[in-house]
Amino acid sequence: MQSINYLISHNTTISPDLEMLKSISINRLSSIPKQLFYLEYENDVLTLKHSDSTLTLCVDFNSHDIQNRIKPNTAKLDLIKAIEGKSKDKLSILDMTAGLGQDSFSLAARGHTIDAIEQNPYVFLLLQDGLRRAKEKSNLAVIADRISLYFANSIRLDHVHQMAKYNVIYLDPMFPERTKSAKVKKNMQLLHDLVGIDEQSNKLLFQQAKALSPKKIVVKRPRLGDFIDHQKPTSQVIGKSSRFDVYAYSIG
Repeated sequence: MQSINYLISHNTTISPDLEMLKSISINRLSSIPKQLFYLEYENDVLTLKHSDSTLTLCVDFNSHDIQNRIKPNTAKLDLIKAIEGKSKDKLSILDMTAGLGQDSFSLAARGHTIDAIEQNPYVFLLLQDGLRRAKEKSNLAVIADRISLYFANSIRLDHVHQMAKYNVIYLDPMFPERTKSAKVKKNMQLLHDLVGIDEQSNKLLFQQAKALSPKKIVVKRPRLGDFIDHQKPTSQVIGKSSRFDVYAYSIG
């Protein structure tokens, strides 16, 4: 059974509903642990911390960065170009590696419907909390309502609801930074340290995505990185530090 460490802050009167994750053991703490990741709920925000670091991480869809991504007059993101292609339809999308939800939220802001799956309990709870707060804001609620979040391992999707047929499946597996100039933002380093990198799991994710028979799979990779599972894509959208490999399929 997986477990999480949860610090009850003295400034908190209401705790988030962590009991919903029946497969997770919750270690409720009264003081900061040593050499461990933990969650702290304070001032209505759930935050990831580590006892040996001053860095913190939370999900805030009202942040400046997210708002810049979803402005109608903002230049179209490479993610959007890869997912939508030439289609003007509203798409049904499966995000098999939801992470902190920035990509799912950006896609939902375009009117698409997203099933988002996250297997790490800390990351899932951070994203769940961010969506909860987004639904409390009138300008964000319509976007957040288009995202259905599931706690599961995408490699074993039988744990989730009966899977629908998706127009697009999106994968953003964690990958190593290749150059000194491409270091992750400081607070995102917490996520990298927590989740780690497993290229074998990435390969299994891609194989599972193909087994679901979508019209398209989009995989985010380092700009100069190898193809996932050594499979050459149909097309690519290439950015400064990363790229999106597009695998298009004919559905009979």
